[in-house]
Amino acid sequence: MNSTHLLRLFRYRFFLFAGGLPYLLGAACAHYELGVFSLNYFLIGLAGIVFSVIGVETFNEYFDAFYGTDRIFSLQPKEKAKTFILSAGIISFFLALAVAVLLVKLRGLPVMAFAFGGFLAAAFYEGPPIRWAYLGLGETMIFLAYGPWMTMGSFYVQAQTVTFTSFLASLVPGLLVWALALANEIPDVYQDRLAGKKNLIVRFGPQRGCFFYHLAALLALLILSLGAAGGVFPKISLAALPSWLFILKRLPQAKETCGHPKLFVPNVRAIMLCYLTTAAIFTLSFLF
Repeated sequence: MNSTHLLRLFRYRFFLFAGGLPYLLGAACAHYELGVFSLNYFLIGLAGIVFSVIGVETFNEYFDAFYGTDRIFSLQPKEKAKTFILSAGIISFFLALAVAVLLVKLRGLPVMAFAFGGFLAAAFYEGPPIRWAYLGLGETMIFLAYGPWMTMGSFYVQAQTVTFTSFLASLVPGLLVWALALANEIPDVYQDRLAGKKNLIVRFGPQRGCFFYHLAALLALLILSLGAAGGVFPKISLAALPSWLFILKRLPQAKETCGHPKLFVPNVRAIMLCYLTTAAIFTLSFLF
Protein backbone atom coordinates (compact mmCIF):
# COMPACT_ATOMS: atom_id res chain seq x y z
CA MET A 1 0.00 0.00 0.00
CA ASN A 2 1.50 3.38 -0.98
CA SER A 3 1.60 6.48 1.19
CA THR A 4 -1.07 8.25 -0.85
CA HIS A 5 -3.57 5.49 -0.11
CA LEU A 6 -2.68 5.56 3.57
CA LEU A 7 -3.29 9.29 3.72
CA ARG A 8 -6.67 8.84 2.04
CA LEU A 9 -7.51 5.91 4.29
CA PHE A 10 -6.77 7.59 7.59
CA ARG A 11 -7.82 11.09 6.43
CA TYR A 12 -5.39 12.96 8.59
CA ARG A 13 -6.83 16.24 7.40
CA PHE A 14 -10.13 15.28 8.99
CA PHE A 15 -8.34 14.54 12.23
CA LEU A 16 -6.66 17.95 12.18
CA PHE A 17 -9.85 19.81 11.34
CA ALA A 18 -12.51 17.89 13.25
CA GLY A 19 -10.67 15.76 15.79
CA GLY A 20 -7.74 17.79 17.01
CA LEU A 21 -9.14 21.28 17.44
CA PRO A 22 -12.10 20.55 19.78
CA TYR A 23 -9.73 18.56 21.99
CA LEU A 24 -7.26 21.45 22.07
CA LEU A 25 -10.13 23.83 22.81
CA GLY A 26 -11.19 21.87 25.88
CA ALA A 27 -7.68 21.92 27.34
CA ALA A 28 -7.23 25.62 26.55
CA CYS A 29 -10.58 26.41 28.16
CA ALA A 30 -9.57 24.57 31.35
CA HIS A 31 -6.35 26.56 31.49
CA TYR A 32 -8.22 29.85 30.94
CA GLU A 33 -11.06 29.30 33.39
CA LEU A 34 -9.46 27.24 36.17
CA GLY A 35 -5.74 27.69 35.57
CA VAL A 36 -5.05 23.96 35.24
CA PHE A 37 -3.07 22.11 32.60
CA SER A 38 -1.16 18.83 32.68
CA LEU A 39 0.92 17.99 29.64
CA ASN A 40 0.97 14.30 30.58
CA TYR A 41 -2.83 14.03 30.78
CA PHE A 42 -3.11 16.07 27.59
CA LEU A 43 -0.80 13.76 25.63
CA ILE A 44 -2.48 10.61 26.94
CA GLY A 45 -5.89 11.93 25.91
CA LEU A 46 -4.53 13.03 22.54
CA ALA A 47 -3.34 9.49 21.90
CA GLY A 48 -6.89 8.29 22.53
CA ILE A 49 -8.23 10.83 20.02
CA VAL A 50 -5.73 9.67 17.38
CA PHE A 51 -6.69 6.02 17.83
CA SER A 52 -10.40 6.88 17.77
CA VAL A 53 -10.16 8.90 14.57
CA ILE A 54 -8.16 6.16 12.85
CA GLY A 55 -10.81 3.70 14.03
CA VAL A 56 -13.76 5.66 12.67
CA GLU A 57 -12.11 6.38 9.34
CA THR A 58 -11.05 2.77 8.79
CA PHE A 59 -14.53 1.57 9.76
CA ASN A 60 -16.13 4.01 7.32
CA GLU A 61 -13.68 2.95 4.61
CA TYR A 62 -14.46 -0.71 5.18
CA PHE A 63 -18.24 -0.45 5.36
CA ASP A 64 -18.43 1.90 2.37
CA ALA A 65 -16.67 -0.82 0.36
CA PHE A 66 -18.63 -3.65 2.01
CA TYR A 67 -22.03 -2.14 1.18
CA GLY A 68 -20.84 -0.56 -2.08
CA THR A 69 -22.15 2.87 -1.11
CA ASP A 70 -19.12 4.69 -2.51
CA ARG A 71 -19.29 3.08 -5.97
CA ILE A 72 -22.95 3.31 -6.93
CA PHE A 73 -22.23 5.51 -9.94
CA SER A 74 -18.92 3.88 -10.82
CA LEU A 75 -18.63 1.75 -13.96
CA GLN A 76 -15.79 -0.21 -12.41
CA PRO A 77 -16.44 -3.51 -10.63
CA LYS A 78 -17.39 -3.28 -6.98
CA GLU A 79 -14.28 -3.11 -4.82
CA LYS A 80 -14.06 -5.93 -2.31
CA ALA A 81 -13.96 -4.81 1.31
CA LYS A 82 -10.49 -5.45 2.69
CA THR A 83 -10.53 -7.28 6.00
CA PHE A 84 -7.21 -5.78 7.07
CA ILE A 85 -8.91 -2.35 7.09
CA LEU A 86 -11.58 -3.64 9.45
CA SER A 87 -8.87 -5.25 11.58
CA ALA A 88 -6.98 -1.94 11.74
CA GLY A 89 -10.15 -0.21 12.91
CA ILE A 90 -10.84 -2.79 15.61
CA ILE A 91 -7.26 -2.59 16.88
CA SER A 92 -7.46 1.22 16.90
CA PHE A 93 -10.65 1.16 18.98
CA PHE A 94 -9.11 -1.30 21.43
CA LEU A 95 -6.12 1.01 21.82
CA ALA A 96 -8.48 3.97 22.35
CA LEU A 97 -10.28 1.90 25.00
CA ALA A 98 -6.97 1.19 26.73
CA VAL A 99 -6.26 4.92 26.83
CA ALA A 100 -9.75 5.57 28.24
CA VAL A 101 -9.22 2.96 30.98
CA LEU A 102 -5.90 4.56 31.88
CA LEU A 103 -7.51 8.00 32.08
CA VAL A 104 -10.33 6.62 34.22
CA LYS A 105 -7.70 5.35 36.65
CA LEU A 106 -5.89 8.70 36.61
CA ARG A 107 -8.79 11.16 36.42
CA GLY A 108 -11.99 9.38 37.39
CA LEU A 109 -14.91 7.37 36.05
CA PRO A 110 -16.67 10.25 34.20
CA VAL A 111 -13.92 10.04 31.56
CA MET A 112 -15.48 6.77 30.43
CA ALA A 113 -18.83 8.48 29.80
CA PHE A 114 -17.22 10.85 27.28
CA ALA A 115 -15.16 8.04 25.76
CA PHE A 116 -18.15 5.71 25.45
CA GLY A 117 -20.23 8.41 23.77
CA GLY A 118 -17.44 9.00 21.29
CA PHE A 119 -17.14 5.26 20.66
CA LEU A 120 -20.86 4.91 19.93
CA ALA A 121 -20.66 7.76 17.44
CA ALA A 122 -17.47 6.54 15.79
CA ALA A 123 -17.90 2.79 15.56
CA PHE A 124 -21.53 2.78 14.50
CA TYR A 125 -21.68 5.79 12.20
CA GLU A 126 -21.79 3.39 9.25
CA GLY A 127 -21.07 0.13 11.04
CA PRO A 128 -23.79 -2.36 12.05
CA PRO A 129 -25.95 -2.91 13.94
CA ILE A 130 -26.84 0.77 14.51
CA ARG A 131 -25.55 2.60 11.41
CA TRP A 132 -26.40 6.16 12.49
CA ALA A 133 -26.03 7.53 8.95
CA TYR A 134 -28.84 5.25 7.78
CA LEU A 135 -31.15 6.19 10.65
CA GLY A 136 -31.00 9.91 10.02
CA LEU A 137 -28.91 10.52 13.15
CA GLY A 138 -25.45 10.71 11.61
CA GLU A 139 -25.17 14.49 11.77
CA THR A 140 -26.39 14.53 15.38
CA MET A 141 -23.70 12.07 16.41
CA ILE A 142 -21.06 14.10 14.57
CA PHE A 143 -22.19 17.24 16.43
CA LEU A 144 -22.04 15.50 19.81
CA ALA A 145 -18.76 13.71 19.18
CA TYR A 146 -16.81 16.67 17.78
CA GLY A 147 -18.53 19.25 19.96
CA PRO A 148 -19.64 18.62 23.56
CA TRP A 149 -18.17 15.16 24.07
CA MET A 150 -14.68 15.91 22.79
CA THR A 151 -14.35 19.46 24.13
CA MET A 152 -15.90 18.81 27.52
CA GLY A 153 -14.10 15.47 27.77
CA SER A 154 -10.79 17.24 27.24
CA PHE A 155 -11.81 19.86 29.82
CA TYR A 156 -12.64 17.13 32.33
CA VAL A 157 -9.32 15.34 31.81
CA GLN A 158 -7.59 18.54 32.88
CA ALA A 159 -9.96 19.84 35.56
CA GLN A 160 -11.97 16.81 36.74
CA THR A 161 -15.14 18.84 36.34
CA VAL A 162 -17.15 20.52 33.61
CA THR A 163 -18.47 24.08 33.56
CA PHE A 164 -20.96 26.21 31.67
CA THR A 165 -18.05 27.87 29.87
CA SER A 166 -16.75 24.53 28.59
CA PHE A 167 -20.24 23.53 27.46
CA LEU A 168 -20.90 26.81 25.65
CA ALA A 169 -17.46 26.74 24.03
CA SER A 170 -18.06 23.17 22.82
CA LEU A 171 -21.08 24.31 20.80
CA VAL A 172 -18.93 26.45 18.51
CA PRO A 173 -16.87 23.63 16.95
CA GLY A 174 -19.83 21.25 17.28
CA LEU A 175 -22.13 23.44 15.17
CA LEU A 176 -19.42 24.17 12.62
CA VAL A 177 -18.58 20.48 12.20
CA TRP A 178 -22.33 19.81 11.89
CA ALA A 179 -22.46 22.45 9.15
CA LEU A 180 -19.43 20.89 7.48
CA ALA A 181 -21.05 17.45 7.58
CA LEU A 182 -24.21 18.81 5.93
CA ALA A 183 -22.28 20.67 3.24
CA ASN A 184 -20.21 17.55 2.55
CA GLU A 185 -23.41 15.52 2.05
CA ILE A 186 -24.85 17.81 -0.61
CA PRO A 187 -22.59 16.64 -3.49
CA ASP A 188 -23.35 13.01 -2.53
CA VAL A 189 -27.13 13.37 -2.19
CA TYR A 190 -28.08 11.15 -5.15
CA GLN A 191 -25.61 8.44 -4.22
CA ASP A 192 -26.67 8.54 -0.57
CA ARG A 193 -30.35 8.32 -1.52
CA LEU A 194 -29.75 5.21 -3.61
CA ALA A 195 -27.60 3.72 -0.86
CA GLY A 196 -30.46 4.04 1.63
CA LYS A 197 -28.94 6.72 3.83
CA LYS A 198 -31.45 9.02 5.54
CA ASN A 199 -29.32 12.02 6.33
CA LEU A 200 -30.82 15.50 6.44
CA ILE A 201 -29.85 16.26 2.85
CA VAL A 202 -31.57 13.12 1.56
CA ARG A 203 -34.69 13.80 3.64
CA PHE A 204 -35.06 17.52 3.00
CA GLY A 205 -33.17 18.07 -0.25
CA PRO A 206 -30.07 20.13 -1.12
CA GLN A 207 -31.88 23.50 -1.06
CA ARG A 208 -33.11 23.12 2.51
CA GLY A 209 -29.85 21.43 3.46
CA CYS A 210 -28.01 24.52 2.25
CA PHE A 211 -30.20 26.61 4.54
CA PHE A 212 -29.57 24.26 7.47
CA TYR A 213 -25.80 24.39 7.23
CA HIS A 214 -25.76 28.18 6.91
CA LEU A 215 -28.06 28.38 9.94
CA ALA A 216 -25.72 26.13 11.95
CA ALA A 217 -22.75 28.34 11.05
CA LEU A 218 -24.76 31.44 12.04
CA LEU A 219 -25.65 29.90 15.41
CA ALA A 220 -21.97 29.19 16.05
CA LEU A 221 -21.21 32.83 15.20
CA LEU A 222 -23.90 34.08 17.59
CA ILE A 223 -22.74 31.85 20.45
CA LEU A 224 -19.15 32.99 20.05
CA SER A 225 -20.19 36.66 19.83
CA LEU A 226 -22.59 36.56 22.78
CA GLY A 227 -20.14 34.55 24.87
CA ALA A 228 -17.40 37.10 24.28
CA ALA A 229 -19.73 40.05 24.86
CA GLY A 230 -21.01 38.50 28.09
CA GLY A 231 -17.53 37.81 29.45
CA VAL A 232 -17.87 34.02 29.27
CA PHE A 233 -15.21 33.86 26.54
CA PRO A 234 -12.16 36.13 26.27
CA LYS A 235 -12.84 39.31 24.31
CA ILE A 236 -10.03 38.47 21.92
CA SER A 237 -12.04 35.48 20.69
CA LEU A 238 -13.99 37.97 18.56
CA ALA A 239 -10.94 37.92 16.29
CA ALA A 240 -12.38 34.68 14.90
CA LEU A 241 -15.43 36.42 13.43
CA PRO A 242 -13.83 37.32 10.04
CA SER A 243 -13.57 33.58 9.40
CA TRP A 244 -17.23 33.65 8.44
CA LEU A 245 -16.28 35.64 5.31
CA PHE A 246 -15.26 32.31 3.76
CA ILE A 247 -18.94 31.31 3.87
CA LEU A 248 -20.54 34.70 3.29
CA LYS A 249 -18.69 35.44 0.07
CA ARG A 250 -19.89 32.14 -1.38
CA LEU A 251 -23.46 32.42 -0.14
CA PRO A 252 -25.02 33.25 -3.55
CA GLN A 253 -23.05 30.48 -5.28
CA ALA A 254 -24.06 27.96 -2.62
CA LYS A 255 -27.75 28.52 -3.31
CA GLU A 256 -27.22 28.39 -7.08
CA THR A 257 -25.04 25.28 -7.17
CA CYS A 258 -26.48 23.08 -4.41
CA GLY A 259 -28.23 20.99 -7.05
CA HIS A 260 -25.02 20.48 -9.04
CA PRO A 261 -22.58 18.30 -7.06
CA LYS A 262 -19.34 19.23 -8.82
CA LEU A 263 -20.10 22.94 -8.85
CA PHE A 264 -20.95 22.87 -5.13
CA VAL A 265 -17.60 21.46 -3.97
CA PRO A 266 -15.96 24.91 -3.43
CA ASN A 267 -18.64 25.62 -0.82
CA VAL A 268 -17.51 22.55 1.12
CA ARG A 269 -13.98 23.94 1.12
CA ALA A 270 -15.33 27.30 2.30
CA ILE A 271 -17.05 25.87 5.39
CA MET A 272 -13.97 23.75 6.08
CA LEU A 273 -11.76 26.85 6.04
CA CYS A 274 -14.28 28.66 8.23
CA TYR A 275 -14.20 25.80 10.73
CA LEU A 276 -10.41 25.52 10.73
CA THR A 277 -9.70 29.22 11.21
CA THR A 278 -12.53 29.80 13.69
CA ALA A 279 -11.61 26.84 15.89
CA ALA A 280 -7.90 27.68 15.78
CA ILE A 281 -8.36 31.37 16.68
CA PHE A 282 -11.05 30.55 19.25
CA THR A 283 -8.73 28.03 20.93
CA LEU A 284 -5.76 30.41 20.93
CA SER A 285 -7.90 33.15 22.47
CA PHE A 286 -8.15 31.12 25.69
CA LEU A 287 -4.36 31.12 26.00
CA PHE A 288 -3.90 34.90 26.08
